[in-house]
Amino acid sequence: MLQLIAHRTGKPIEYFLRPADRESQSDGDLAAELTDVAVRVKQFAMSKRLNTFEREAMKTVEASLRQGAALARLIQSKDGA
Repeated sequence: MLQLIAHRTGKPIEYFLRPADRESQSDGDLAAELTDVAVRVKQFAMSKRLNTFEREAMKTVEASLRQGAALARLIQSKDGA
């Protein structure tokens, strides 16, 4: 999956594996960041001519990001409760 994303974005796989900077490591807005990336993935997929496999793979990536955002919100709400 990561190879497909790297290929489609024109970035090396290492780009997605390097540590994030300190600002983005804050969990305060992780859910919002994941949601933003999900939107970007959807827009990217819609702007490209994808075959069936690629289209379904990108939908899976988008859904995973949205589920991650929901999970982050749930965990944050437990921390605040």
